Amino acid sequence: MARRTLSIDDVFKVKVITDLRVSPDGRCAVVCVRTPDPVEQRNVSTLWLYRREDDSFEEITRGPADTAPSWLDADTILFTASKREKNEEEQDKPFPRTRLYTVSLRGGEPRLRATLDGHVWDMKPSPDSKRLALSFSPNSQGSARQRKTWAKALKPTVPLHLHWKLDGVGFLPDAHPSVYVMQTAGRRWGKPRLLVKGPNFWDTGVQWVDCNRLVFMRWDADRKDTVTDIMLADLRGRRQRLATPVGPLFGGCPSPDGKQLVFCGNEDPRRGSYLPTMLYARSTHPADKSWRLLVQTDGQLGEQSTLSDVFVMGAPGFRWQADGHVVGLHSIHGRTELVRVAVDSGRMEVLSGNRGVAQLFDVAGETVLYAWGDYTRPGELYRLGRRRPVSRLNAAVSRRFDIVPERWQVRTDKGVRVDTFLWAMRAQLRAGRRSLPLVVYVHCRPGRVRSMSTPGWPIKVTP
Repeated sequence: MARRTLSIDDVFKVKVITDLRVSPDGRCAVVCVRTPDPVEQRNVSTLWLYRREDDSFEEITRGPADTAPSWLDADTILFTASKREKNEEEQDKPFPRTRLYTVSLRGGEPRLRATLDGHVWDMKPSPDSKRLALSFSPNSQGSARQRKTWAKALKPTVPLHLHWKLDGVGFLPDAHPSVYVMQTAGRRWGKPRLLVKGPNFWDTGVQWVDCNRLVFMRWDADRKDTVTDIMLADLRGRRQRLATPVGPLFGGCPSPDGKQLVFCGNEDPRRGSYLPTMLYARSTHPADKSWRLLVQTDGQLGEQSTLSDVFVMGAPGFRWQADGHVVGLHSIHGRTELVRVAVDSGRMEVLSGNRGVAQLFDVAGETVLYAWGDYTRPGELYRLGRRRPVSRLNAAVSRRFDIVPERWQVRTDKGVRVDTFLWAMRAQLRAGRRSLPLVVYVHCRPGRVRSMSTPGWPIKVTP
């Protein structure tokens, strides 16, 4: 019987790891897995638990929209859910609500801790687990009657700021995200308290320096460039800007002792998002006006920017290890590597091999977990030091990839090398034909590349 290859129905069977967090003691990890639901016409997100002691990996929540997991402590998982029941989905229209849940490793159902009237962009529990820092956009306020009328009305979109839409997000909310803090004591938690707010600022990427201070990234939505500031704030709302390069920055991550900060970015405000991304370090003391360039590269450090339809793209930044190293992602030449950098010397080593895409990762103690896939495998969960994956989310689909990918480089008129990939079926290669039908998918201006030669494959492209 002939081996069955991929079909259109297999697209709905591909599971994507969209988030992962290792527990503070390194014993476990919570993983967010997204699966298409063709019947409901949406993606379903559920949480899975990995245990290092036996390499087990099992689903622990039912979804349909369980996302943004983190660890409140070594035994308690915190996550968000915009909806868990059909009636909640209807009640939330058109004003989104975010529900915060916890689930214990000791067993039991998820517990609803708070319902927030707005959208949570990111959140981070404090080191002592007593507080939760949020990057939060509250819904527009109004009377119950006004909100009921607005819910039934047509929704015109009136941009009020220079940047009003983002890829992967859509129309941006009227209320920009600001930094909030809420208590996590008791069965039901209190309301978020506004800590830092600016008139036109986006405040995201919040991280705790210690139990009383935090850092976050600030971006002015009305500026033409992409300059980002790194801000330091205390629990009284007093804030200071840390001296950094002038350009787009992201991924600020304080060291375990709170004395150092690593961050990613470059020093071109006008074209920053299209240029290589470097790794920097500085002190968390605001009086220190200096910073250090740790690693310079032709790629992009701290983010997964390899284009793909099934790999998660984003900028998770770096994570500290206790020995003075940081671990992060490095996208270069059509692949994304998991790398480790010594903060004192800037020496970088590759941990995940020299091909494929490391999509996400997290670090706690000696445990390093990451999601990895390549051109014929949609992606699985791996533990550093173990060759085989600890998950089998896409094992059945991966067996049906009957494709042999080939990679080569094309030099443009200005001497820039462009990484190029050819996907051909094994049956096509075995046929020995001199030419094959070709679909060209490029990310450049039409007409620049008219012909190219590959090892054994003359290809002509007509724009």
